[in-house]
Amino acid sequence: IEIDYWSQWFRSYTAAMVNYGRLAQRAGAELLCLGAEMDGTVQQNAHWSKLIDEMRRVYAGPLAYEVHGAIDFDHLPAWYRKLDIVGYSFYRPVATKPGATNEEMKPVIEAQVADMKRLAETLGKPLLLTESGAMSRKGA
Repeated sequence: IEIDYWSQWFRSYTAAMVNYGRLAQRAGAELLCLGAEMDGTVQQNAHWSKLIDEMRRVYAGPLAYEVHGAIDFDHLPAWYRKLDIVGYSFYRPVATKPGATNEEMKPVIEAQVADMKRLAETLGKPLLLTESGAMSRKGA
């Protein structure tokens, strides 16, 4: 017997998110983020698409998902296009060596910002900076 673990997982996750969607609708939330940094799930296009459809039945506001890390523009998940807003977690190293100067880090930051802009333009969606930070380590 083959078990479809993805279907089971998404059934459970969708039930939880629909509950949050109903609460968000009642509370008048301005935005609902469907998840963050769930890299292992993002290529499950059919499951995410169905989850978004279910959310639209219970929540009328904009839906987002938080993308993080390097963006693979050749393999963007199809369901990203069903979102209203693309969230982005800016939490990547910008120093290429310990003790890097601001001038040395600036091109790395600029490249990451360019990726964020390209993602928003590619999807035709507004981009929301949902998280920003620096790791607590030397050279971060």
